[in-house]
Amino acid sequence: MKRRIPEYYTVWITRTGQAPKVVSIPAKLLFAGTAIAVAGIIAISSGTIAWWQARQQQQQQLHQEAQILLEALEGMESELDRLRERSGLESNATPQRHQGGKGGRKQRSSDTRRLLAAARDKYATLSVELEENVEPALERTLAVESALPQGVPLTTTTHVTSEFGVRRNPFGFAYEFHDGIDFAGDYGTPVYATAPGTVTRAGWSNEGYGKLVEIEHPIGDGRTYYTRYAHLADFTVKVGDRVDRSTLVGQVGSTGRSTAPHLHYAVYVGDRAVNPRNYLDLDSVSPIASLE
Repeated sequence: MKRRIPEYYTVWITRTGQAPKVVSIPAKLLFAGTAIAVAGIIAISSGTIAWWQARQQQQQQLHQEAQILLEALEGMESELDRLRERSGLESNATPQRHQGGKGGRKQRSSDTRRLLAAARDKYATLSVELEENVEPALERTLAVESALPQGVPLTTTTHVTSEFGVRRNPFGFAYEFHDGIDFAGDYGTPVYATAPGTVTRAGWSNEGYGKLVEIEHPIGDGRTYYTRYAHLADFTVKVGDRVDRSTLVGQVGSTGRSTAPHLHYAVYVGDRAVNPRNYLDLDSVSPIASLE
């Protein structure tokens, strides 16, 4: 027999010390209310799930961005380490990479906070290191390098005819110390300064150099360099002149103790002659490509 669904449901409501109350609720109304309640629960559950999924996605995106930021800072740290070496400072150890953890939402949230905190600390450390140590040291290094003699003092194609050091005397059979490098050059070829400085000599030399120009180059670290341009046909500067790198100082000649037109170029640190090859680039192109 098919069970008959009642039209009404009777609900007894009792209270202590009071007579019970009887309430009749239509079955349709009761069913409708139950359906509404179930639909509400489903809607709330769906909204909660959607919120949780959105929060998870946001947390994951924030975690990835924190990792990218930290990796970028590690790249900056590597570049800072390269500048530190370039400045003559002691290099730091290889940067330690920070890896994000794996696990659930709580673990991921903890990892994200840790990555962000590490990024903030690393940024602060790099900023202080750059401002207080690396930048001043790099400025000093660049100032020294800009004052050092650089390049060949001729802009025309040339080659070395005599090296620095002990050589056979071109006027006899004995040996002598040659304090510079000789560059081949046609008579009248322009000769240029290889570093900024002040002219300390410009005239005839009694040391066999003929017409000579000498330029003083204070480096700023307590050292003073001197460059000499000898056997000139003539010179275009005088004692006390300030010159820059690429300033015309004279022309190639064959004055003094010379057998043919050429330029004798010497570099001194204080009163000690050093090999000019340490300040030249003769491996690729002999003359200076551009004088700046």
